[in-house]
Amino acid sequence: MLLMHKDKPETIKKIFVEFLEVIRHEGIRLENLVNDYLDLAKIEAGKMIFKSEPVDIKGIINKSLAIYYGEAMEHGINLKSILSEDIPVIAADDGKLRQVVSNLMSNAVKYTPKGGTITISADKKGKYVEVCVEDTGPGISKEYHKKIFEKFVQVQNGKERVKKGTGLGLPIVKYIIEHLGGRVWVESEEGKGAKFLFILPI
Repeated sequence: MLLMHKDKPETIKKIFVEFLEVIRHEGIRLENLVNDYLDLAKIEAGKMIFKSEPVDIKGIINKSLAIYYGEAMEHGINLKSILSEDIPVIAADDGKLRQVVSNLMSNAVKYTPKGGTITISADKKGKYVEVCVEDTGPGISKEYHKKIFEKFVQVQNGKERVKKGTGLGLPIVKYIIEHLGGRVWVESEEGKGAKFLFILPI
């Protein structure tokens, strides 16, 4: 089809680039889908392995911001970070926490409209470190605040989501955070964006 295109070479090149971008995004989506199902299988079999190691929360957040910067800019979304200076290194599983932050950032990018803002913050709260990923998306009605952490549930504006996804990301996030001795929850009102927060012991 492309070889028969009668437009200029620049136009054909643009089409190729667009197709490659679609393929890249679909490849990432498929990889995430497979990883989510593998993680779910490990969780249900009680075989998910956790490590205890020094974890730099700020480092994880900065890395996640760098990873999602390109996608956010592509969708016209602003990224912000507010990181307290006194966040200590904690004992946790570095890889699992990267997965948690990545999942929350991915959701925020997915549901934040063009011109919106995603803010990720971290602060010390007594004996805990608190991390918050806030977006300016459509929000989630209160009746779904607990339901979204159940398997295969995706909600938007109080209705079932139609966006692509597995519905497994947030349940996996919940399992990881609770296994590490923390808690995760959402604060949101329909039409007013959403805040996904988790705390972990210092």
